Amino acid sequence: MRILQMSNFILNICKITFTQIVLVGLFPSESLSGNAANAIDHFTPEKIKALGQFRTQVKNILYVDYQHTDIYLIRWLQARNLDSNRAKEMLVKNLNWRKENNIDDIRNDKDMHRLHKKFPFTTNLRAKDGSPVGEYQLPRWDLRKIMIAGKREMMARYAAYYQETMFQLTLQLNQTNYIFLMDSNGLNTRQHICLTCLPFYLDFVISYENNYPNLARPIIVVNCKFKLSFAFQSYSDYFSSYSSTNFRRCITDSPSSSESIN
Repeated sequence: MRILQMSNFILNICKITFTQIVLVGLFPSESLSGNAANAIDHFTPEKIKALGQFRTQVKNILYVDYQHTDIYLIRWLQARNLDSNRAKEMLVKNLNWRKENNIDDIRNDKDMHRLHKKFPFTTNLRAKDGSPVGEYQLPRWDLRKIMIAGKREMMARYAAYYQETMFQLTLQLNQTNYIFLMDSNGLNTRQHICLTCLPFYLDFVISYENNYPNLARPIIVVNCKFKLSFAFQSYSDYFSSYSSTNFRRCITDSPSSSESIN
């Protein structure tokens, strides 16, 4: 909490962006997860035992090398409180979803490339420990326009495109997690927080929780307008306890804006 209060203080007083805070390492590496090769060293005996049981249950349905790694398998277990049967059920649904929606090849989807030009996000930033930062540039989006045009399904796929891009980047960099970052300065009610827009956020959260559990750490929204914060709160039931714990908002237009809110 002290780190978050410090970051909010700097945002308000020094007028620098959160991106700069990440790059100079104000969030220390121990607040993130770091290198995947060392992650197993931090597993408890309970996790190690559950991991062995889970691996035995699912090894015959995994079809890509990375799916056999400890850090990949433990995410599904953590998402289901180390219950290997429930974790297997969740993983099976994910693998079916990947095949049905051709997620393994989604980064080569030309429709997604075209959308990326209109609805940009960046992946070139790195935290102090090397974790990739996925910066969602939502204020540059005309979300209302495409949602009114009946493109909700396409935007839901675009949300998966972002999530898969960040997932593959964590693998490439040998990291356990990525940082979700959104500076909401510039958002407006009409284009981004209208009733027509809200289903996009719901689709994003559901896709993330079902298919990329525990991958984003932390989840950070800065310059969060009160109305946007209210929208997030409306979907709080869809967040896992893990995501809720790692979700950070800095509200800038309410009486309590001097405090960071978990």
